[in-house]
Amino acid sequence: KIEQPTLQGCDSVYTDGSAKVVKGYSQAGYGCWYGHDNPGNLKLDVPIIQRQSNARAELPTIFHALHIKTPSQKLCIILDAKMVYRGVVQWMCKGRRHGWKGSSGLVGHS
Repeated sequence: KIEQPTLQGCDSVYTDGSAKVVKGYSQAGYGCWYGHDNPGNLKLDVPIIQRQSNARAELPTIFHALHIKTPSQKLCIILDAKMVYRGVVQWMCKGRRHGWKGSSGLVGHS
């Protein structure tokens, strides 16, 4: 049984992405889960024209959750990807400040 975290005045969403190799080709997908029978729940494939990787699958879940929330809604995003957490909490502000450039050129992800 999955229990919703009990944060005062905060809606919760579980996010996850994954990638696997099937018959020599990578396939990636992602999903958001707000609760049983919630219309915000979703599962999607990473578009075939994008690189199929775990990083490409983890990020859209966060974007989706942030996009559909209302401005006044407090949202607790539950994720298992340390890279995504660090990217949003630690690295994004620095990247924006430096014009999305690092020591070896433009910043990107796999």
